[in-house]
Amino acid sequence: RGLTEQAGVKIEDVDMIVGSLEYAIPGIGGFCAGRASIVRHQRLYGAGYCFSAASPTYSVASAVAAIKDLAQGAEQPRKLAEAAGLMKKEL
Repeated sequence: RGLTEQAGVKIEDVDMIVGSLEYAIPGIGGFCAGRASIVRHQRLYGAGYCFSAASPTYSVASAVAAIKDLAQGAEQPRKLAEAAGLMKKEL
């Protein structure tokens, strides 16, 4: 799920998927997924820009709860988009 699903792009046509947990859900950090060669490149050449540490328990718990809510279906994101549109219009 995500932008590929929304745009109708097959996941096989995507070289790399990256995400930030700071913006999509209440969390800290992010991720990078793709072919082994791409991930290996990111590990070797991105190390100067990354750090690794355990996330605080409260952050992980809130991220898990948000993912469980989103996994229930497309209703939540649709409602959020409608509410955001209404707020933008009213402001």
